[in-house]
Formats: sequence, structure tokens, C-alpha cells
Amino acid sequence: MRLSATKLESFRLFCTADWMRLDQVIASMRDEVEVSDSMRVGSAFEACVNDNSYYQEFPSRDGFTFCGKHIANVQRTIPLSGAIQPKVEKKLMGCTVVGKADYIYGLTCHDLKATFSPIDGDKYSDSLQWKVYCWLFKCQSFFYDIAFLKPKNGVYYVHKYDQLIYRPYPGMVDEISSWVSRTSQFVEALDTEG
Repeated sequence: MRLSATKLESFRLFCTADWMRLDQVIASMRDEVEVSDSMRVGSAFEACVNDNSYYQEFPSRDGFTFCGKHIANVQRTIPLSGAIQPKVEKKLMGCTVVGKADYIYGLTCHDLKATFSPIDGDKYSDSLQWKVYCWLFKCQSFFYDIAFLKPKNGVYYVHKYDQLIYRPYPGMVDEISSWVSRTSQFVEALDTEG
């Protein structure tokens, strides 16, 4: 069974918070998640960051327009000279755990997030995403690079930018193993129910 970091985090959120409903976690396990407008904006923003769009005053991707100067500011904080969107997989608890990082540079991993609302630091610190990526990519630190976007006259501007930094800790792989086991049992139960 293949389990992505995203699926593991979806299941963790379902089990530990009221943030995810049963139908949403089932959709996540079956790769049937509906892409929201916010997700589309975030993907377009990341595409602009990755392709040197700061040379344009107002770069556009997938129907969304951004401020080129703000793209350039974000680019200065992330390691574009490293590996962009590398994929890796490892075996754990009889499953193949897969991950696709946004940026890897040396022993650091970066994940670019675009959001429209204040972040919940606890949600990020509890997340399995950064833990799984540190394990998969053998990283010593993980950065959430968070761009707070605000639209104005059809253009998205970076209103605020923040970084959250996390590091591996003793017992982290045991925690990941436990969630891999629980998630795989959940997926197997879904498969038997059809």
C-alpha cells in the first residue's frame, strides 16, 4: 500500500481534530479530493515562484495574477538553487510512504504555503507532513514558508510572509510508524467495504 504524507496528515486530522469530516478523509484516501479555489491560487502562486516570474510586473498562472515584486521577495527566502519538487519513497510498517517536497537544499526542506487567513501554529507543529518529510529526505530542519495573500483589483499581493521551523526529535519515527499503521488499517477497511 502507498501512503503519501498528505494522506497520513488527513487521517491524523480526522482522528485528532474536528477539522476533517469522514467523507473528506475518505475522499483523500481515494485520491478524490476536490480542488478548491484557494488550492488553485496556491498552486499558481508556487508556479510563479518556481519559474522566475519576478521578471514580470504582474505574472499570471491558471487565471490568477500576482505582484512580481512580491514573488521576488519570496524567492529570496527559499532555496531555488536546490532540488525543486523532488519525490522519494521508503518502506515502513509494510507500506510505501511517499513524499514530494517543494524544495530541498542540503539538509533542509522547505514547503511553500499560500493562505488568506491567520495560521494556527499548533496545526503546523502537530502536522505529520514536516515529520514525514524530515524522515523521508533525511533533513535536519523543515521550513514552512507562509505567504499571506490579499487580492486587490484582480491581483494577489503578499500581505505578510512568515516562516515556521521544525526539527526532528527522538521518537519521531515511532510516531510516524504508528500513524502509518493506523492509516493503513483504515484504508484496508475502506477497501473491504467497497
